[in-house]
Amino acid sequence: FPLYFFKQRKSHVVGLAEWNIPKGGMFVWLKVNKIKDVMELADKECISHGIFVIPGHAFNYDRSKPEQHIRLSYSFSTPEEIDEVLVLSGPSLYLIYLPSF
Repeated sequence: FPLYFFKQRKSHVVGLAEWNIPKGGMFVWLKVNKIKDVMELADKECISHGIFVIPGHAFNYDRSKPEQHIRLSYSFSTPEEIDEVLVLSGPSLYLIYLPSF
């Protein structure tokens, strides 16, 4: 994917999440801001919208520690599918944040 693709999609999750633009590979690591643990987001909110992500816990030697990162794969996704995921995950992120305001 061209670099501009990722730059344009950041607008869907402004203030909610951030990521570095990859230079290659099949994955993007998304850091979810303002929450300490993404497990609820990954297990409940994303799955309820048909979005399947890998929480950072799966890659940590101590899975009991809080984790702010989720791994997204874009290797088999079209730009339209990625847009849909980011548009759908925006409201999921807002739902997670509401109790903290």
